[in-house]
Formats: sequence, C-alpha cells, structure tokens
Amino acid sequence: VSPSGDAGARVLSLGCGDIRSLLYSLFVQRGNKPTTIVLNDFNACVLARNVLFLFLVHRLPDLTPFRNKTSGIVDVHNNKEAAALLSLYREGIADLWGLWYSLDLTQGQISRLHASLDELIDLSHTLDKWRSSPLGFISFYDDSTLRLVRHSWVAWRSRDISYSGLVKARSMRQEVLHDRIPKNDQARVMSIMLLQSRLLDQSGVHTDSIRHSGTLLLLSMASPSRPILYNDREYWYYYAIGNSSPVDLFSNVSPSGDAGARVLSLGCGDIRSLLYSLFVQRGNKPTTIVLNDFNACVLARNVLFLFLVHRLPDLTPFRNKTSGIVDVHNNKEAAALLSLYREGIADLWGLWYSLDLTQGQISRLHASLDELIDLSHTLDKWRSSPLGFISFYDDSTLRLVRHSWVAWRSRDISYSGLVKARSMRQEVLHDRIPKNDQARVMSIMLLQSRLLDQSGVDMKAEPDLKEYYQNGSTLSAVCSLLGHAPPPRDEDVRLNPLLFEGSCPRYTLHYGSLPHEGYSHHHTFTAANHKE
Repeated sequence: VSPSGDAGARVLSLGCGDIRSLLYSLFVQRGNKPTTIVLNDFNACVLARNVLFLFLVHRLPDLTPFRNKTSGIVDVHNNKEAAALLSLYREGIADLWGLWYSLDLTQGQISRLHASLDELIDLSHTLDKWRSSPLGFISFYDDSTLRLVRHSWVAWRSRDISYSGLVKARSMRQEVLHDRIPKNDQARVMSIMLLQSRLLDQSGVHTDSIRHSGTLLLLSMASPSRPILYNDREYWYYYAIGNSSPVDLFSNVSPSGDAGARVLSLGCGDIRSLLYSLFVQRGNKPTTIVLNDFNACVLARNVLFLFLVHRLPDLTPFRNKTSGIVDVHNNKEAAALLSLYREGIADLWGLWYSLDLTQGQISRLHASLDELIDLSHTLDKWRSSPLGFISFYDDSTLRLVRHSWVAWRSRDISYSGLVKARSMRQEVLHDRIPKNDQARVMSIMLLQSRLLDQSGVDMKAEPDLKEYYQNGSTLSAVCSLLGHAPPPRDEDVRLNPLLFEGSCPRYTLHYGSLPHEGYSHHHTFTAANHKE
C-alpha cells in the first residue's frame, strides 16, 4: 500500500477476524504517516472484541520516555516511576493475552474487564457521544453497527462468570473437541497441532508449550488454515472445492438500469454460487460478476470451468417448451448434441472433483488447456478472443492464472503419479481422521451431505461416496451418467492435475472437501428438471 499524500495509507480489511494483523502492521510500520484501517466482519461479537482490545491497548501506559534510545529496553534502575509504569504495562499485556485466548481468568482480570466494559457501554449510548469521547479515533459506520457491538458488551457484562459457570464451559469445550477428536487419539492430535504451531524443535515437544497445551489446543482447532508440513516446507490447504451449498448472489441485488446487476464476490472459491445464481436468475438482464480469490489456482480452475460450460452445445432448439426435456425421438442431430452435452457435463464433474480421470477426459483437458494457454499470451489477445466476456483485472492476474494452466499441462498424470497422489491423499486424511474412526466419520459425511434418511444410509448414494472417500474418485458416478459400464481399469485411468495447486508437489486439497456438499438443497426440482 502506498500512502496517499498527507492522509497516509488507507486499508480495507474484509472478514478481518481478530486484530493480530492490525497490531502487527502498526508495529512494522511504526513512525510512518497516519493510517486509516476499515475493519469489517460478519460477526458483531468479533468487532466488539476488537474494539475492546484496541481500548485496552490504548490504555497501556506510555513507556517511551523511559526506553533506552539504542536498545529500546525500559530502564527501571533507580527510577520508581518507570518501574511502576512497567509493572502496569506488564499487567495490561497479561490481561490482553488472557482475555484474547484463555477460558479462565483471575478475579483481578475479571474486575478490570468489567470496569472496561462499563466504560465502553457508557460511551456507546449514542454515536455522537462515542465520537466525542477519547475513543473517537475508532469510528463506527453507523448507529446500527454501534448498537450491535454494544449489545455484545452488555451480554458479556451480564454473563455468569462464576466458578460453576467455568466448569460448565470447560465441559462444553470438551464436548466440542471430543466430537472432532476421538479420545484415544487426542495425544497424537495434540502433538500434530504442536508441530503445526511451530512449537516443536528437532528434539521433540517444547516443554513450555506442553504446560499450556489446553490453550494451544483451542487455538489450533479454531484455525482451519494451518499449514501442511512436507519435506521441511509449509503448504497451505488448497480450497478448490466448495463444501457448502451455493447461494444466490443476486438475491439482494437490484439491477441498475440497462446494466443489470453488479456483484462483487470476495473469496469466491469455486463457481458453484455463480452457476447456481445464473440458473436461478436466467432470463434476466445482463450481469457483471467480479470473482476475487487469494489463490490464483482457484481462479484458474474457475476460468477453465467457465470455458467448458461456454463450449457446451446449445440444446435450446430441441427442448420441449413445456417440460424442458430434450426431444431426441427420430432426431439424430438432437441425439448427437445431447451425447456431447452429457460428455461435457461428465468432464466438468470429473475435473471438478475426481482424483482420477479417463484417458479421454485427460485428452480433452489438455486440448482445453492448450487453447487457454495460447489465448492468454497477452491481455490484448485474450480480450479479442471468444472468451473476452471473461475479463482479467490486469496483466499480473492473467499471468498468475496462466502459470497455473501451464503447470497443470506439464504435470505427470501417469498411473504411477495417480498412485502416489492417492497415497498422499490418504496421509492427509489419516492425519486428521484416525483409521479406527473412519467408518464413523464417513457416516457423518453422509449425514452432512443430506444423503441419510430416517431409516439410515441411502443405499444408492453410499457406494459413490465410499469410492470418493477411499480413493478420491467419482468415476463410477460419471460412467453411470454416460451409460458406460464397468468403469475403466486402474491402469487405464490418469491423475487429475486440477486437484493439485499448480506445480506444488504435495497433495494439499482440504481434507473436508466433499462433492455432495456443494449442491443446493433448497429447491425442489421436477422430474423433468432432474433428468435435464
């Protein structure tokens, strides 16, 4: 970020979570021009914690006059004032750490917390009162935001903080952990989390960390983006597959004149919500959708999938106007196009989810990647191509996306590569799900996928899900769709490179990725639509 004149830097932090990045950034940039940081989060309680923590940081005593100009250390030698302030400072830091992370607090910490909450509640009666207070440097967007944050402070102030309340909270916390981690495997999981938290040295667990393992466990469980360690390198989880039902991006958007709706999708992940939204809103005015994601490989997959959807044959002229079903009776052209359409949908499904692909799917993928790589040599060439309806923000974005396509095109997709990928995938799953507990976890996944009825597992769905869980494969489902039986032999299948993050040598697809989770269950489709 480049400072803009005297105003300094201006930063918008979307889905900010806690203020660790804010405090770290201010520490790194200390001494620079004033900064405006907008903190946004879906959860008002998160913002309420952040304002409380900023208030506590703001109240820390200023030790600058007592710091050694060279070392920065506070000199308390024969200086009672410096010693007293340093003691208050340390107490403030200890309070901040405890309130941020610990389930239990001392009576002194609770008393100081209540005093701080009382002051914040008093200052937040109205937006005008807040703005004129010493905390006016923290601005709220509107009265509604302030009221939501104040509501959290009031709730915390009135909560039962007795020892019996603490005992009950500890019990609830253990229930949450035991739901995720079987009791006989908790020691191993804690060691893994210590390793991921970078608290292990070469000789083993850091002893100081073990003393506080309860706090560590809670923190690690709260962070799904911990890195995978592989050959002394860290790889972050690859969120290529959505694991929640799609949403209609236009549900609360009013079209603006002839331009239609304009939507910004931040941290978009895959394009399930985009496709679902276009399906729900089909026939409406033109739409502009901006897809944003931290990971260029996710965007590269999205563009590839949009390309494949764009290439599907148009069956509109052959659809029955009432039922929507494609009429192939005595119509060879319609039958041929429907066959190509089904093959295209099967390719899309396989590339999206399956670790293994048929040789035909790989050949068509390579042809598509070759075409995309050729069209993306320059931004001008891309814009003038048939895919110009997909715009890139700048040359840099296009280059990053193209780099993923090139990496996938050159990846080893042989059967031996597939076997190695299956092994790595099992390592990831076994790190998270102990072997003796995998049957129960698969049942949970079936239930989460809404494939269980009151009588038990849907027998039609179980074999497909079991195959996916064990091998990461959806080939049986694809062959069933196309009417091919049986599926190809193992030696005849190839590795799907799109489930690897570019040229990353490690399988990093998130262990919770499940195809059935990415589908909407809010619409009831007619039999005709289901067949379509």
